[in-house]
Amino acid sequence: MDRIDWHRRQVVDADSNTATTHTARLALKWALSESVSVVPSFFYQRRRVRDTSAYWAQVPGMGDPTQGQFEQTLRNGNAIANPSTDAFALAALKVNWDMGAVRLTSNTSYFKRDESAVTDYAEYNRAVLLGNPYPPPGIVAPTAWADVQRNWTQEVRLESAAADARVNWTAGVFYQRARENTIENVFDPSLVAQLGLPQYRGGYIYYQEPFRSIDTQLAVFAQADVKIGERFKATLGVRYTRARFDGEAFFAGPVVGAPVSSAGRLNEHPITPKIGVAFQFDADTLFYSTLAKGYRIGGANPAVGQFCYGGADSALGSIGLTQVPPQYGADSVWSYEVGSKNAFAGRRVLLNASAYFIQWNDIQQTVPLTACGFQFISNLGRAQSKGIDLQTQISLGESLAVGGSFALTDARYTQTVRLAPSALSLVQDADHLAGSPWSLTLFAEARHPLASVDAYGRADFQYSARQSDTVPTMNALNGGNPDWFAGVPAQSLTSLRLGIKRGGLDVSLFVQNLFDTRPRLTVNQDVGLGQDGTPLLYVITWRPRTIGLTATYHH
Repeated sequence: MDRIDWHRRQVVDADSNTATTHTARLALKWALSESVSVVPSFFYQRRRVRDTSAYWAQVPGMGDPTQGQFEQTLRNGNAIANPSTDAFALAALKVNWDMGAVRLTSNTSYFKRDESAVTDYAEYNRAVLLGNPYPPPGIVAPTAWADVQRNWTQEVRLESAAADARVNWTAGVFYQRARENTIENVFDPSLVAQLGLPQYRGGYIYYQEPFRSIDTQLAVFAQADVKIGERFKATLGVRYTRARFDGEAFFAGPVVGAPVSSAGRLNEHPITPKIGVAFQFDADTLFYSTLAKGYRIGGANPAVGQFCYGGADSALGSIGLTQVPPQYGADSVWSYEVGSKNAFAGRRVLLNASAYFIQWNDIQQTVPLTACGFQFISNLGRAQSKGIDLQTQISLGESLAVGGSFALTDARYTQTVRLAPSALSLVQDADHLAGSPWSLTLFAEARHPLASVDAYGRADFQYSARQSDTVPTMNALNGGNPDWFAGVPAQSLTSLRLGIKRGGLDVSLFVQNLFDTRPRLTVNQDVGLGQDGTPLLYVITWRPRTIGLTATYHH
């Protein structure tokens, strides 16, 4: 990515989005006796990115003050870099106790993550408040953003130890306390002065701190696998959870109006069952079917700024509300799957096939209050997804293997969601969820002795078809525009790797994105959709062709 000064028509930072990652892992195993072991481990990662990987693009047919400087991809016009840092540490302790007929396992972990970034909001602020995302020369709005997470997790489970028993079972208790605090402080003194807004802390247009949540879960679970005769097996499982969400938020700044402080709490008690049957037709053929339920915990909506309130033409009034809903509940899915696992030709050919149907209920959807710059979450609508998956691997002698997978998916909303009779809908019945309708992966891997080393090569190809079905952002009834926000584009990615192995040394040369394809994976806009939106788009694509060398050594 190149960052350019589009006012002076020159590159100010070539290859600006360099990223550096450091990782370290340590694990030990201490055998206290033949039946008891203790395994402490520690994992650390720190990733530093110098600038954003989103490039600028123009909405077709709208004015372009840059005079075509962003017709070339992989360029952005931010006045300052947008660096970010993401560091996390995961400490864990696992204890295994083999008591003969049963095994006891305890897993304890602590997760600490600190993310921080600086983002220039100069374009966004002016798009929202002035309708023009192109600031004058020298104008910046550095926004300090941070996300701090602290999670404790404890699981204790007891399970049967005899693998050949008629009934194998697992039962346990799970506890987690996950804390998160998000900071977003937008500093834009030039816009505050231009609009004649009151000063807040020297020029902050928006100040959010704290924005804190605590997710607490205590669950009990059990599962049993029961053999029925020589060929049938039934699986029965259930999980009961007591979940609680606590949230608090504080907003201030001239776009908020009077400072807003709010807090909320939600308690839920979801039950998630699982049922499965399997039939072992012969040693090389297995048929199975499963039915399972999943859920995502709800939460509390913070209050919004005073400019969201008012009469029928206010941001809330236009969708028939006088207040933001204080809570939103869990959404859930029911998943049905049937499939088979097969081996042929002396197990040189493997084939797995499955078909599934998923029903998604009470979807947690974000409702934007564009007129006042806030949003809230509500349980709105339903969706369903159905499809098939095929996977195969074929061994052609001792030195060559080929294989691939094919997936066909149809995921669509099954209910129109409109918050008020006169408002645009969020989604229409039969709108599709964004996603490729079908995808294909292929690979070939060859190995061959070469002098005193083992040489190998591998080629991988991935293809995802273009989505031609209407997604919500394309539907005019939702305020969308098919010319600007097309569905997921066709995508193809080819990778190669050639290497040699000798003893514990493995050295390989690789090429990723061999043909340097650049599909528009995501497209974002500052304000609105359709013809009422602003002209600047922010696009994410794949990393360009990448050539590298990998060396590993195991002793």
